[in-house]
Amino acid sequence: MKRILPEAPLAELPPEHAVFSTRYPLTAVEYTAKVKATFGKLTAPYLEGIALDGATRVLYSRFDLGCGWENEEHPWAKGVAPKDAVRVGINAVVYALTH
Repeated sequence: MKRILPEAPLAELPPEHAVFSTRYPLTAVEYTAKVKATFGKLTAPYLEGIALDGATRVLYSRFDLGCGWENEEHPWAKGVAPKDAVRVGINAVVYALTH
């Protein structure tokens, strides 16, 4: 993304960002065992974004969502557990379609 948008760095989205409440209220998510082992007691949903013209136009997750979308348990992947990965993904799609 830095090569495509060098003037707009990724930044952590605050908990009150609309993407965390467009369909499902996401105040906490479950992470895989690898995330828990690496990051400790992380429970807050974590997304980064790039704002252009005052609006978030790029969403990025450092934690794997794809395995969760496929309902695959991969405890050693740094990801979000399946149920919550689906909710994060649905919120992202709804956010993209409505903002």
